[in-house]
Amino acid sequence: MSGALDGLLHVTDPGDSALARALASGQANALPRLYDTYADRLFSYARVLTSDDSQASEAVAFALLDARDQISRLPDVQQLRPWLYGLTRRECLLRADYSDARSGNDPLLAATTVPTSANPDDIDRDTMAVRQALASLTTADREVIELVKRHGLTIEQCSRVLGLHLVTAKTTFVDSATRLERMVEQALVSTGVSGRATKRAARDALSASSFALTVAPPALRELTRSVMSAPQALSPESVRFNRRGWPLMPAVAGAATAAAAMTAPTAAAANPAAPVTAAS
Repeated sequence: MSGALDGLLHVTDPGDSALARALASGQANALPRLYDTYADRLFSYARVLTSDDSQASEAVAFALLDARDQISRLPDVQQLRPWLYGLTRRECLLRADYSDARSGNDPLLAATTVPTSANPDDIDRDTMAVRQALASLTTADREVIELVKRHGLTIEQCSRVLGLHLVTAKTTFVDSATRLERMVEQALVSTGVSGRATKRAARDALSASSFALTVAPPALRELTRSVMSAPQALSPESVRFNRRGWPLMPAVAGAATAAAAMTAPTAAAANPAAPVTAAS
């Protein structure tokens, strides 16, 4: 599949190095700069993981503060971006309730679904096709797709964020992306698309607004500002890192439930047209 390897390339952002050094040196404007650069991206990810604006905002606010307070643990200034995603994921796991993950209300589908009030007949064809295809994947597969397709992380970076061996992350992404494109093709065929246009339409669907970022609400900036003066981050659990400086995920009930939910497709796969709360 031509698009399946898009996430394997190693990329870095020179601006991240400057931000990391500003945080490390304690510059007064470092945290506001970090917010302006990453708040929308991290909120979009957190909103998908938690399926809740309030929890997502809190998770991002404390992840940014964790970054400020633990910047000395950053393994490489060029890896600030995936490191922030790891901190955000950790904060989400501390807060999220994954009890509905097997009932068709999987939060990882939220950002690619439509409002519950929408008439199924009016749903955009491509969005519906992507939603149906994503519902056929496991939660673990969808999170890899989420990080690569929506957030532009490389497979190497995903492996760090998710705590996976690099080979496992590569295999998961390539297999999931191939399967996803095939499922989108099948969904489009059911709408009348046929012939050579099917593959082209599927690729267009997977690169369109189905994977747009969710803009962080104004409340997130206010929440971040309200705790910015704290002498240290007020996360409900101290951040732990592995020997290479990457955040370890918390051993909490929510995380254990999430891990169990990752072993099979959600109930939404059986009824992909069923309404699921959309990201706002």
